[in-house]
Amino acid sequence: MKRAILSASVVALALLGQAHAYTGPGLGLGTIMVVLGFIGSIFVAIFAAVWYPIKRMLRKKKTASADQPAAVSPLAAGEPAKMDEPPRDQATAPGTAE
Repeated sequence: MKRAILSASVVALALLGQAHAYTGPGLGLGTIMVVLGFIGSIFVAIFAAVWYPIKRMLRKKKTASADQPAAVSPLAAGEPAKMDEPPRDQATAPGTAE
């Protein structure tokens, strides 16, 4: 059955004449962009399927190492520096009120 449909399709395509249709630059470029977009979406899907498990593994590794105490200064670990308040007995700057 499939072979008969394939044979009929090939014969029908062989008997067709010219289409006498104009494909302008807009239709041609649009078609190219659709094909490139489809191919790009396939690559993005493959990248996402590979990247997210790797990202999860790296995050687990990072949290496991963060659980262990380290002899690293807070500034090297990426924590913000804490500003100490000036002593109360120090004079304030002109124009500011306490």
